[in-house]
Amino acid sequence: MTESTDDWRNGRHVVYRLHALIVLTPKYRRKVMTNRVRDELADAFTEVCGRYGATLDAFETDTDHLTTISASSSTRTGVSVTGSMPLGRTRSG
Repeated sequence: MTESTDDWRNGRHVVYRLHALIVLTPKYRRKVMTNRVRDELADAFTEVCGRYGATLDAFETDTDHLTTISASSSTRTGVSVTGSMPLGRTRSG
């Protein structure tokens, strides 16, 4: 299998391809990943990736976790995509 050279980015002294692996697990690994939750998260991840020029390469769910892999063309985009994902915030106090 041959890889496309378009997937690789290069700079003056570097050649790279960036991927972000995100695994979400609910608190206490409760079984909350229903079809409705899966569809909502898929839409949100697809929207965020599109907004920052990244691609959503994989999106898989089980009843107690979600795994997603996205690829981006630059480090700034990768940080932006990961920071903009619809992740729950922890409560302080």
